[in-house]
Formats: sequence, C-alpha cells, structure tokens
Amino acid sequence: MLLDEYRPHAFIYARTVDDLSQPWVASPETPARQLLPSTIGSPISLLSSASSTIARSFTRTKQVLKFHFQETESSAETQTRSRSFLRSISRLLRPFSRVRNRIRARVEEIEIEQYDPAELEPVVAPLIPLSAWKNWSYYARPCVNGVEVDNTSPSPQLDVELDLQDMFDYLKSPGGTPHPERWIKGQKHPALPPRPQYWKRVDPNKPLPFPWEVQLNPLLTHSLVSTPEYTPIYWNLSHQTSLIFFLTDNGDLQFLLDTDLCQPATCPFVTHMYICAYAFAPNWDIQHQLQWPVMIHSRDGITCEDIFVGVFDSFQQHVRKGEFERWGGEMRHMAMSSHHRPPLSNADGDAFMKRVDILGSNVFFRGLAPSMNMEGWVLLLGPEPPMMAMSNGGS
Repeated sequence: MLLDEYRPHAFIYARTVDDLSQPWVASPETPARQLLPSTIGSPISLLSSASSTIARSFTRTKQVLKFHFQETESSAETQTRSRSFLRSISRLLRPFSRVRNRIRARVEEIEIEQYDPAELEPVVAPLIPLSAWKNWSYYARPCVNGVEVDNTSPSPQLDVELDLQDMFDYLKSPGGTPHPERWIKGQKHPALPPRPQYWKRVDPNKPLPFPWEVQLNPLLTHSLVSTPEYTPIYWNLSHQTSLIFFLTDNGDLQFLLDTDLCQPATCPFVTHMYICAYAFAPNWDIQHQLQWPVMIHSRDGITCEDIFVGVFDSFQQHVRKGEFERWGGEMRHMAMSSHHRPPLSNADGDAFMKRVDILGSNVFFRGLAPSMNMEGWVLLLGPEPPMMAMSNGGS
C-alpha cells in the first residue's frame, strides 16, 4: 500500500508531548531511500542517487579574455590615465579571476580565465535521512498536551518570563476545549522536539543554491519506488489547496494536514524558487516556457505549503483578452477545449478564463524538477492517475 511509502517522512505522527518532565527522545533514523532514476532530461536529477548525479566530471575548457591598452610615448597624461584605468579594472576583477599584468612593447595586457557554468561540477550533498523530514514536522507542529501547536522559531520578544508548565496546562480549557492560540511559538525545552540540524537559519547574505544542488522534499518528487512517475500527492490545480490528498494504490485519499504542509520544500532551506516551465507526462523532456513564471519566496525558508499556494494563486488568475490572443493556436485550442464552452466576456472584451485552462486534462500535480534550461524549476503535470480514474468511473 502506498501509504507505507509515506510513513517514514510524513502522514502519521504518533508521538506526543504529554509530560514536560520527560525529555524528548529522537526517533530511530530512517535512512534515505534510493528512488528510481528520473526520466527528466535535466542536467542534474534530484531523483537519482547522489553518486550517480555527480559521477561524470566535466572537462574544463579555459577561455581567456584579453584587454589591450596601447600606450604612447608622447603623452604622459594618457599613460597615467591608462594605468589608473588598468588598476581599477584589476581591483574590480581580483576577487573573481586570476589577473596577470604584463608590460611588453608599450602594451599592457590582462588575462581573465573563464569557464562555462555548465562545465563546473555541481556540489551535491549526501541524501538526508527520510526521517529528518518527519522530525521537522514534530519540531514545527508538536502535539503538546493533546493540542497541535505552532512552535517554529524565532519566539516573539516578550517583557515577561514565561512559565512553560502554565502554558502547557492552559492549552485546554477546564471543559477540554483545545486552545492552540495560547501557545507562544519558539519554545525550547528538553521535552520538546528540537529543530533538525539539516535546516539552518537562512543567511540573506549568502547566495542561493542552484535547483540541482538541493534535495527536494519527497512530497514534491515525481517518482516512488512502487509507483514510478507519480507523486504521493493527489491534487487538481483547479481545486483549493485545502483539497490536497495523499494518493493510495486503491484510490483511497487521505488529507494532507498542517504537519505535512509545514515541511521544508528543500534541504537546505531556500528563500526563492523560480518556476519557469511546465511539462506533461510522460514527455518530461518536452518542457514549455511558462508564460507567467511563478516566483515563490519566504524569508524564513520555503515550505511545501508555500509551493502549493504559490502555484494555485498563479494558475487561478483570470486571463484577459489581450493575453489570450498572444497565446499560440495550440494553447488557445487547449484552453477552449478545457473550458468546455466559449469563455464569457465583459464589456471590455476580457475573457473570463483562468490560466489553469491552458493545461487541458493535465491538471494533476506530478511534482517539481530542475528545468532543462538551468534557470529554475519545471512544474510536472499529468492527467488523473489511473487508479483514481478507475475509482471515479466506477462510482
């Protein structure tokens, strides 16, 4: 059953914090699972094993750029200005290149070694344990005194000292009504699950890793051991994000809850994810440019929920007549067929059609992957999974 595939990293969270005098003991570590190789033709596949992604080494072909500065003997002012400019260029390029100055026959020359970015070997960290994703959920959404609370850091600045035991006790009213809003997040205590070491705080001064340098959350990948080419997620992009489910092999559905949605989208955390293309199953290598790229951002690090909400908000936007007319003929035909009727128009001639209509029947989420143009991420889509289509047809 597919749900067994999800348990190491999501779905069921049986552990609770019922007594602050009992220290939290970490769950046994579930090692990373080697997923089936991806068929997506991206430069570095996140779904294949770490060893295979960095097995080939690029040959570094050096390109040398040369700048020539011709000096004349007749003008000392020109020589001074030329040397001043040369020193400015050298200082500017020193952090990035090996600069060599030569003076020969009154010609000063700068050589700059450059490499194509595609020739540089990617830095791919070892796969983290599957249980690490689940440990984040325990940390961020612990069940304390029978109430699920938000305990993500940082904690707000307070002028009074908190009594954690009092806060623990007041999570429920005398009648047993839960009050998660009474919990002040960011608490640290031996009885509470700690923040997993794999997700450090985002340093805004450091550059973001490339898509092929991070690990994607298993909930967002498009390949499972038992069911290749599918995600664990059953979600129609035309439906609200409250209607995202776990997919099972017999057509049963289980809701994704906050404990799953709060998980990081990647390891390590990133603050921006740029979705610039989309592809339909099974032709993952045919990637279409997204007419309206989706930029997802979060100062504290992007979560799975951020991905779903960002994609949904973008594809739910209405299409104006001018935008519709700029689409290619095939795209317009697909959108019209998906709409099942001519789109209504207002007095200005704007079509009441949504962007999601261009997807036709390929409206089901199949995951993310690095785009082939190495500029961002590609959104993988497909028709309704067969087990669900059969289940719906039989009802």
